[in-house]
Amino acid sequence: MAKFNQNRSFFRGEVYFVNFPREPKLGKESSRIMEGPHRAVVLFDSTFPRKTVVVLPITSLYSDKNTTKDTISSDVILKRLEYTNLNGNDAIYNNTITRDSFIKVDQIRSVSRNYLERHVGKILEKDMVKVDLQLINVLSLQETIEEIIEQRVEERLLEIVEQQEIENNQD
Repeated sequence: MAKFNQNRSFFRGEVYFVNFPREPKLGKESSRIMEGPHRAVVLFDSTFPRKTVVVLPITSLYSDKNTTKDTISSDVILKRLEYTNLNGNDAIYNNTITRDSFIKVDQIRSVSRNYLERHVGKILEKDMVKVDLQLINVLSLQETIEEIIEQRVEERLLEIVEQQEIENNQD
């Protein structure tokens, strides 16, 4: 584990190797929760007081037998070719993904900062947008977002009406 991570900042969209702790076995059926070393994308860094990082695990799209793994609708596919041979400002995305993979958005994990190991790169903005959209679905935030939008529209309309009243009173 990387003890030097306690004073370090982690940023949304960055990818690290994370050694996910083993989940306790609760019966005969094996868990589908990711464990062991995997790449993971950072969602949120809680530096104080918890000193944890919220991440989503990334796994290869293909099994050891080179068959496509089963995915679910909330998984976000990452194509290796989109993360290779990038130049200039896009070089930060190079080799973040070394094989076709997918982000398991339904497996949101809060892990100790010590579990984050080597920095690998960063997820493309378009893929982070896909992650955000899937988070809305996984966390059932559609109604909350609609309410926020309605509230903002109402606030903006009130501002416009007030501005028009001020302009009309000046005439």
